[in-house]
Amino acid sequence: MSMVLNNPATPDRAFYSHLFARLVRDRRRFLRLTVAQAAELTGITTGAWIAIEAGFVPERKLIRTLSETLEVRTGDLLMASIMSRLSQEQAVQ
Repeated sequence: MSMVLNNPATPDRAFYSHLFARLVRDRRRFLRLTVAQAAELTGITTGAWIAIEAGFVPERKLIRTLSETLEVRTGDLLMASIMSRLSQEQAVQ
């Protein structure tokens, strides 16, 4: 049995491309933070936070700050960001 992860039509690509965004959004909601509160705690604009929850994957430095705001391990966010970024890049190819 083979896994088809490189086929852009598979649901796995959509799942992984937004993994980081879902993790950020779900954790923010769990902490009962509004988008504006989370953005302020992180030191970014509300628009930037909205972009992250919509699927934008920020650079590593911001991911570290996000992990502090969301009270999660940096490594967990970094892994999700890598998986999302790779899936997004493969979708473009």
